[in-house]
This record gives sequence, structure tokens and C-alpha cells, in this order.
Amino acid sequence: MPSINRPAAYALALCFLIVAGAGAQGPRRSPEQRFEDMKTRLALTDDQAAKVKEILKSEGEAWGKDREKYAGDREAMVKAAQERAKKTDAQIEPLLTDSQKKEYVKMKEEARKRFEERAKQMNQ
Repeated sequence: MPSINRPAAYALALCFLIVAGAGAQGPRRSPEQRFEDMKTRLALTDDQAAKVKEILKSEGEAWGKDREKYAGDREAMVKAAQERAKKTDAQIEPLLTDSQKKEYVKMKEEARKRFEERAKQMNQ
């Protein structure tokens, strides 16, 4: 089984963060659950929360479509995940304050580390 390069692992980790929610464990979570995690951890204002909720809802729908579209094609799924992650970040980051951006970066890094650990376990 080919190993995933670091940028691909980061993109997948970010997608995992968005899909599974910040600090979440277990199966895929709904956009509403992911939203609640981000709202709490980033202390989003009502205005930010409304916008982030809509972004995550759209991202979840795109994830589902990509999953069906690229079923069995790992390379295409990774590419789609990278593109989705960039798009989601580009929509969320401008909404955040500087301190929220720092926490968001931490959240993504934590997700990347969890993803890399799971990938190591799967490759053993």
C-alpha cells in the first residue's frame, strides 16, 4: 500500500477535522455536531456561527458527493479532499479574529496528528 505524502496527509487531516469535528472521536459526525464543536472551541459570535454553520453544511454535502463520485479511487479522493479543505479554509478563516485563527490552526494540527497516527496504525 503506498504511503501518503505529508501535504496529502494534512489535507485529509483537515477534512477529518471538518468532517469529524474538532477533537471528535468515532464515526462521521453531522454538520450540526461539527458546527457545535467549532462554535464552542472558537467562541464564535452569532454572526460568525451562522456563516460557519452554512459553510460546514455545504462542505458536508460536497464530501458526500465526492465520496460517491470517487469511490475506490484513493488518489482522486485525496485530491478532492485537498481542494475541499482549501475552499473551506478560504471561507472560514476570513470570518475569524486573530485569536480564533490561532485556535483554528491548533485544531487543524491536532487533526493532522490524529490522522497520521491512524495512518501509521493502518500501515503496520
